[in-house]
Amino acid sequence: MFEYEKLNNIDIFVYCGGKCGSSTLHTTFKNNGYNSYKIHDNNYFKFLCNTFKKDFDKTIFDVIDFNTKHGKPIYIIDSYRTPIERKISAFFQNQGKYINNYNKKTTEDIISIFNETFLYKLEENQSIDEVMKHYGLPTFTYFDFKNKYNIVKKDNIIFIKIRFNDINEWSDILSKIFEKKIVMYNENLTSDKSINKFYNEFKEKYKLPEKYIYEYLMNDKDFKIYNSSEEKSKYIDYWKNKINVIMNKELLINNVKKRSCFKTYVKLPGDYYYGDIDKNICFLWSPRAGCSITLKCFLDMVGLLDDAENYSNWIHDYKMYIFIQNVPEININELSKKKCNIIKTLVNPYSRAVSTWRTQRNSNLSFRDYLKELVNNKNSYVNESDKYHSKQQYIDGEEKFVTKYIKLDKYEKYDITLLDGTNYTVDVTKYTSKHHAKRSADINYFVGDIKLTGIHNKVPLSYKYFYDDEIKEMVYTYYKKDIEFYGYTFEEMV
Repeated sequence: MFEYEKLNNIDIFVYCGGKCGSSTLHTTFKNNGYNSYKIHDNNYFKFLCNTFKKDFDKTIFDVIDFNTKHGKPIYIIDSYRTPIERKISAFFQNQGKYINNYNKKTTEDIISIFNETFLYKLEENQSIDEVMKHYGLPTFTYFDFKNKYNIVKKDNIIFIKIRFNDINEWSDILSKIFEKKIVMYNENLTSDKSINKFYNEFKEKYKLPEKYIYEYLMNDKDFKIYNSSEEKSKYIDYWKNKINVIMNKELLINNVKKRSCFKTYVKLPGDYYYGDIDKNICFLWSPRAGCSITLKCFLDMVGLLDDAENYSNWIHDYKMYIFIQNVPEININELSKKKCNIIKTLVNPYSRAVSTWRTQRNSNLSFRDYLKELVNNKNSYVNESDKYHSKQQYIDGEEKFVTKYIKLDKYEKYDITLLDGTNYTVDVTKYTSKHHAKRSADINYFVGDIKLTGIHNKVPLSYKYFYDDEIKEMVYTYYKKDIEFYGYTFEEMV
């Protein structure tokens, strides 16, 4: 394959960096009748030659020169992509290579690793620059924002630069360049891969280190060339709103310490719940059972919700890195002796089972097959986070401490009198969570055998469509204590 004499009839060299649309361009040109060859740069060509033990003394420029001898036009095309999106996409393309056991790490762990190492390490060069320099041409110093492409010719080689941001217009742009109708064929899309769900979760939670904007992005010459003034301003403003606000950490910690908040646990040290001693209230909860909205309710009650939401769009970041680390621990037996209002929030185990399956990322199993492994204890491969999220809600002996259960799926509220005499209504359901799936009323058929990656846009309005008799029995078997102790039934599931 890499004997360059065999590459003797190439029309177009897709000379493009990784994750900039090179696969889509290559596939598109092939399907539109062109002989296309995709390469990232000369180093990558040498790597391929070494891998296949062919043409050790050749370069990609030898291949280009060989094809120019035919006298026909030879096109070399590259695509620019904005740097942060390109780096994130490249990171996910190769995360198995970059991180050992990445599927057993939390999203927060992956974000930290990315920011500490790969944000500054992953490539951001423009591949076409090296080939233009090789042929004695100056690299592009501007971009034609009107036509949405740059083009320059030397002898019978035509150099073209387009932008990934314009991908939805590539058909029109390429049709104009090649003076024929070009139909696009997408290829190597993250949305088609098993990592798509994790990739979207990463992007939703991702916060950018502030120094990247001021020390790197604003000094990026390619960013300045290939983005208009308006685009640069919008892009910078967007990422400023997603800055990791670590510089404000001391202020956030001081705000926590001004309160009378505490942490406690029931059975497992380190598995902390939270409360406020002056308000004589404590909240218990379970993962995938209203944990986010319960936390928001509590933080709102003690005046810390704005801090938490400004710190991160993922409320649990604030809990883990600001709140829990800076409040004292109080034994739950002491709280019970002081007649503290200990409230536990609950959800129906049948709906929680679906939610837990949807958010795990260790497998692409259907809901049925996921439950078979869970019930038969054949899921030892899952990470600790997913194991934690699938545990039952009931904690042995909790009834000795809990003074009130609130069923969130029944929209229950609870009126209490705080120590200062203030009447307060605990209404957890007025808060929202990013956990919640977008459901569709158009899905009114059984979906329990659809694999996880196929369910993204097929979440029914009622979770009952995930169930048949076998699935219902498996959930009852695994969450029997929750169903019986809290008095839940399948029929009342939302």
